[in-house]
Amino acid sequence: METHDGSVSKQHIYPSELLFIKTLINGITIRAMVDTGATISLIKLSTLTQMKYHHHISGKRGEITLGDGKTKLWQYGTVDLTVIISNIETKVKAVIVDDLAADFILG
Repeated sequence: METHDGSVSKQHIYPSELLFIKTLINGITIRAMVDTGATISLIKLSTLTQMKYHHHISGKRGEITLGDGKTKLWQYGTVDLTVIISNIETKVKAVIVDDLAADFILG
């Protein structure tokens, strides 16, 4: 029986584009970034302030490290938000942080 060695196939890695969607969060339209690899959702403190959020903030304050193992952010606690995407409503617990690449990251 004869064998043929083929050429080694090359793996091509193409970085994906960031996915942004329009959401309604507690009645305010927000452009949110979807992070399918994230285990938590994050919201900027300034975005929460613009929303005039006056509900309970729970959890503890302190430094958190993001999934890359390097990026550190200050967290102010967590909030429960009502998020509507394409007329589908869901509840999301989000960590409040100082600085983000987006107003809201849906993880």
